[in-house]
Amino acid sequence: MRYLFTDNDKGKLWDVHARDLGQAWLLLLQEAQEAELPGCTTLEACKSMFECIDSIEEASAMINDEEKDKVFLFLDGLRESGTTNMFGASPYLVRELGLDKSVARALLSEWMMTFSQRHPKEAKKENVCTNKRPTSQKNLLV
Repeated sequence: MRYLFTDNDKGKLWDVHARDLGQAWLLLLQEAQEAELPGCTTLEACKSMFECIDSIEEASAMINDEEKDKVFLFLDGLRESGTTNMFGASPYLVRELGLDKSVARALLSEWMMTFSQRHPKEAKKENVCTNKRPTSQKNLLV
C-alpha cells in the first residue's frame, strides 16, 4: 500500500510503500534518519514532524496557484518543444523544477485533464480529448 507523508512545513513529500500505516511510519523514520533530517530521531519525534496525507490529489492541492501556473507553463513549453511525449513528462518536472515524483505526476495529470479548458482553440484544432463521448458512430471509426 502507498502512504504519502508531508513535513509540517509542507516542504517535501515522502512516498512510502508499506503493508500498513504502522510499517509506513517506521519506514519513514528510517528514511528521515538516512537523510539526516534534524530532530527525527525517534518515532514520536517523527510523528510530530510529519503528517500522513490521503491522496496524490491532496499532494497537488498543497501547491499554490502561482506555483501551479509555473508548472503548467513549463509543461506547455515542453509540449511545444516536442522533446518528449507528454506521458513521460513527470521526470522533467522532477529534474528541472525540483518537484517530488508524486507531486509531479499529480500536476502532470491535472495539466492533461485541464488542457482543453486552458487551450480551447488548440484542443479543437488538434482534436485533443475533451472527455466527451462521440456524437455518432462515424467518429469512432476515425
